Amino acid sequence: MTSFRFLSTAIFITVLLSSTSFAADPKNLGKYGSWQAYKKGDICYMVSLAKKSEGKYTKRGQVYAVITHRPKINSKNVLSLHAGYCFPKAGEIKVTIKSSRGNKIVKMFTEGEVAWWQDTKTDNMMTDQITKKGSEMIVEGKSARGTATKDTYSLAGTLKAYKAICKACGVSS
Repeated sequence: MTSFRFLSTAIFITVLLSSTSFAADPKNLGKYGSWQAYKKGDICYMVSLAKKSEGKYTKRGQVYAVITHRPKINSKNVLSLHAGYCFPKAGEIKVTIKSSRGNKIVKMFTEGEVAWWQDTKTDNMMTDQITKKGSEMIVEGKSARGTATKDTYSLAGTLKAYKAICKACGVSS
């Protein structure tokens, strides 16, 4: 069941991220720990499902994190977190990257079901935290209906997945 969910998530992400045709399948670059790496057209990305989701919700879509490179538009290290529910307008979530060197805590803005950072500098810094320093990422948010959630991601394999998408898209790591 988890493999099916992971594959369907990857296909969903590919459709969202790419302007290429539906017929083209993404190239699987490998599975690294909890993360899967892909390339489709000129877009490379790594994706992981949350390993644990908590909250008193009755219905929720898929919960996953994605780091994307789009070198043709000079975009790399774009992290998006997909909550599986709609956030309130002008919402915010808290992201904690746990590591042996101490925790890094930041806020992300939300739009619809997705959370982002507002600038490239934060994307780069947090991608570095996620791929090189962290062991676990905890995302705490609240749905538009007021339901608090807490999602936990393993960061095992992120550096290898990141190197795979960098190599595939010709982006420096």
